[in-house]
Amino acid sequence: MHLVRITLFGERCVTIYKEKPLLKQDGPLEAQTLAERLHLSAMAVRQHLYALQAEQLVTYEEDRRARGRPVKLWQLTPAADRFFPEGYAELTLSLLQSVTAAFGPNGLEQLLAMRTQQQITSYRQRLSGYATLPQRLGALAAMRTEEGYMAAGLSSDTS
Repeated sequence: MHLVRITLFGERCVTIYKEKPLLKQDGPLEAQTLAERLHLSAMAVRQHLYALQAEQLVTYEEDRRARGRPVKLWQLTPAADRFFPEGYAELTLSLLQSVTAAFGPNGLEQLLAMRTQQQITSYRQRLSGYATLPQRLGALAAMRTEEGYMAAGLSSDTS
């Protein structure tokens, strides 16, 4: 699915989903490339991109070329992820149910215990270079955030 903005009544913008998510699958693209693939004018695509940028759904980086002006390479922001369905949660639940069906509740507990131990070992190795507890907590929060969790290291001042 790719996002195309259609302006109705002068102000109202509606997102239309198409069959191929160009920016999601192909990464950063020029407005001209998007225009060619969508069979729209480059100016129309730029207007749609600027509308999406105002909603913080796309951003761009300038790419300096040998000749001419820098080209804007448009890409989706993390805020646009909500428009693209992900089946990770359903897959995880299905796998857990399959493990339980195949190996029983004890098999699932063993699997989760093994995974937990692997994580603990990995975190201990990666945190070994940090001397203080606040440093380790900050690094652990950063690791968990990289893994897709919303983690933060908070301190409580008891003095």
